[in-house]
Amino acid sequence: MAEEQRDKPWLPFVIIIAASALAHLWCLGSQFYLDDITQIRDSDVIRSGRFWEMRLSGWTYLGYVVQYRLFGMSAVGFHAVNWLLHTAVACVLFAFSRDFLLGKWRAGVAFFAALLFAVHPLASEIPNYARTQDLAWVTLFSLLAAWAMLRFVRDSGWRLEPPGQNDEIPVFRRSLRRWGWLAFCGVCIVGATFSKGPGLFHALMATGVVGLAFMPPELGNLLRRKKWLLPAAIAALIGAMWLLGLFTFGTGILHQWSNPRFIGHAYTISRVFWEFAWRSVIPVALCSDHHIAETLVPTGVSYWNIPDKVAMLAAAGMLGLTFLSGYLAWRKSTRLFGVCLLLYVATISFRVFYLIPEFMPEYRIYPGLPWFCLGAAIALTAGWKWLFPTLSPAPLAVCLLAVFAPLSAERSLVWHDLDRLMANVLKQYPAQARAVW
Repeated sequence: MAEEQRDKPWLPFVIIIAASALAHLWCLGSQFYLDDITQIRDSDVIRSGRFWEMRLSGWTYLGYVVQYRLFGMSAVGFHAVNWLLHTAVACVLFAFSRDFLLGKWRAGVAFFAALLFAVHPLASEIPNYARTQDLAWVTLFSLLAAWAMLRFVRDSGWRLEPPGQNDEIPVFRRSLRRWGWLAFCGVCIVGATFSKGPGLFHALMATGVVGLAFMPPELGNLLRRKKWLLPAAIAALIGAMWLLGLFTFGTGILHQWSNPRFIGHAYTISRVFWEFAWRSVIPVALCSDHHIAETLVPTGVSYWNIPDKVAMLAAAGMLGLTFLSGYLAWRKSTRLFGVCLLLYVATISFRVFYLIPEFMPEYRIYPGLPWFCLGAAIALTAGWKWLFPTLSPAPLAVCLLAVFAPLSAERSLVWHDLDRLMANVLKQYPAQARAVW
């Protein structure tokens, strides 16, 4: 695989696109569903082109307006763009992973991670549910921002300049390309922010974790010498959040901390995380409208000793996994896997601060799914090499992809018929009343 990538650098991207098409291009037959009706098909903002009215979703709605002008309110057209965005994320994941794993793992691990993400059934809502285009943009911009941050911290220092035309002596010059990467990182963070409000936090988490994990001594020394840089960056962030209305939202959350409903919501999200976690590993029992009962905290009951002991166990497990992933990201020998695990857990854990009663739409885990797939590729390859040091892990990867791709295609076919889609919901959750329509 390494020789093919050197001779034909475009070949891995062609294979990733083909795998994504095999698994998800069936989305072209999917229908508009639930929020697609109000947010896209019947939206006056899209028909009039006033995308700026959507503020923190302005970029996404600009895309909707362009799509509407190109092919009208065609479900096929909107789903095609969603598939293109999902495929673009898979290609960027491959490019990012090659740099991320540089010097530690062969490029084949990055290729496996991108293919796993391209065909993963838990990503199927993005191509099939048109209104999830905002999360696709958020994931794409966040991953690009993390890649730019990685290149920024790794391109620091000095590099050897080759001799010129007059055979000058080779010299070392300070690398200036890194500042271009930092500027590109900032542009991508802005893109994530205006794709969907929470996109700012997804992008900041990805860039922050990657930047801290791979910060070279030179940049660390720079921050120690110029102590004003970090406070200035924090002040700029707070100012930007205030201008966008996110700072007011954040302070409002602090006042909710003592509210039993807020604590119950946090416990519910902890339960939901494990529902996502096991489906990331074994992607079965997927559903377009999961029905998750809310964990309630009775009045007068201690927040740390609620009647729902399963929720307490889930919360303790999620906190424990968060600390474990942070420790693994800190240790040099496990840093790559730890970064992936930490960002996967953070994708859901920060949802604690969003008091939205719809707890488990599958698209919510999508920004964390690239990190899961990269971490899984690292863990599976390491385990295989430990068990079978002389055998290639390629057969394992092929078998896994051969199972996941048909499962994703099957999910798309369910979305072709709304009656069949609703029957699937009611089969898993007979009490889900809104499926009867």
